[in-house]
Amino acid sequence: MTSALRQRAEEGLPVPSGKPILDIAHLEKIYDTYEGEQVHALSDINLTVADGEFITVVGPSGCDKSTLLKILAGILDGRPVTLS
Repeated sequence: MTSALRQRAEEGLPVPSGKPILDIAHLEKIYDTYEGEQVHALSDINLTVADGEFITVVGPSGCDKSTLLKILAGILDGRPVTLS
């Protein structure tokens, strides 16, 4: 069982029964500005997707949904993501 699945079980949340095909644990993405400051686009993202599951990513404009998808696609760097 992955760390994200273990955490869900400990919190009493449903745990998918299929084999995990995607496991994201403590993902973050930080951008550096020209002024030398940091912008935390994503912070402590945890997600497990099991075989056969269908998921959607929803949220208001500007909440970094595309950033998450770009990291999953390998277009942007962000760690750790495990693809099975």
